[in-house]
This record gives sequence, C-alpha cells and structure tokens, in this order.
Amino acid sequence: MSFRLPRLLSPALTPSLIGMVILALNTAAARADDLTISDTRTTPANTAAGNGTGPGDITISSAGAVNLTTGIPVTLNSDNSVTNNGQISVEAESNVTGILVDGTVGNLVGNIVNNGVISIPGPATDSSLIDTPVNNIGIYLSGPGSLTGSIVNDSAGSIEVGGNASFGIRINTALIGSVTNAGRVTTIGDDATSISITGSVSGNISNTGSITASGLG
Repeated sequence: MSFRLPRLLSPALTPSLIGMVILALNTAAARADDLTISDTRTTPANTAAGNGTGPGDITISSAGAVNLTTGIPVTLNSDNSVTNNGQISVEAESNVTGILVDGTVGNLVGNIVNNGVISIPGPATDSSLIDTPVNNIGIYLSGPGSLTGSIVNDSAGSIEVGGNASFGIRINTALIGSVTNAGRVTTIGDDATSISITGSVSGNISNTGSITASGLG
C-alpha cells in the first residue's frame, strides 16, 4: 500500500515531520488488516492472515466465538496480538489447542489476553480415550522461537480443559514478558496441569485467580 503526501504540505515538511506522517499512515494501514470476530465463526483464524489482507491483531468480541469441530481456533504466527472477549471452543477429544503461539515461524512479538471463555471438554465419559493421554491445551506457547509479550488470563477469563495429560496454559519456550492469571484455569484429568512453565520467563509469574486441577497424578 502506498501513500502520496498532499502537494500543499510536502514542500514545508521537514524530514522529521515526514517521518511522523509516514509512521501514522503505516499504523493506520496495519490496523486495517486487524480481524474482529463479532459473530460465530466455524473456521480457524491466524494473525498472519489477519482479516484476509495481511498480518493483523485478532479480537473476539463479547458477542463473538470461534467454535470448531477440530483444529486450532486461533493461532498467533506474526508480530501481532490476540484478545478473546468471547468464546473459543473445540469439540475434538484429543490433541486440541485453543490459542496457539506458533514458535515454529521464529521469534514473535505480541500478547495473548483472555477475557472470555476457552473451552476444550476433552473425551466424553463413554469415550475410548477417557483413560488415554490426550494432550489438550487451552493456551500454548510453543517453540523453538520465543515470544516477546505477555500471556494474561484476566479476571473475567476462564480456561477449561478436559482430558488426561492436558494443560490449561502451557509455556515450553522462552517468554520475554510475564504470565498472569487473574481468572479461572481448570483442568480435569489424570496428570493434567493447570499452568505448566518449562520455558524461561523473564518477567513476573502472577496468580491472583483460581487454579484447579482434578485427577490422579
């Protein structure tokens, strides 16, 4: 996308003012690629695609939802942020992630903020997977690349994950920032972990909310 400075202004602009104008225009252009979900979406979203025209932030409004049968509802795979004020859910019973920070693309910059619900029920009680490790994850920061930013489950946020060997929040690569839980993180299943941190975290790790893990192990 290119921009032309108005002819009336361009002769009088100093280099510093030109820089400020270009920065403002570039910021406006970046915002044009943001994706806001305000209804029920049944296909995955990722920040590299944004609204379909390029990288952008993803915001799920309080009336919005990303509900999938299988797959990853939301992926951060560019230098952008994800905010969930609505609902993220997946029906599949195993190997499900609600929000993925995809470090396979390299080091990333951005924030993950959950003010809504992330729901991954996991196997039903009569499922053949009920006694099997299923590795479901609410918010997953994966490597090998790092994330510069913060992961926040805010006071209105709820992360509910079911299944053996599952995680509410899992961080297994470097986070240059902080981890905050002010809401609810609940995992149900043997060897399930509400918050797992095996990567380095440069900032604070704070819990003022509730953490519940039920099951054996």
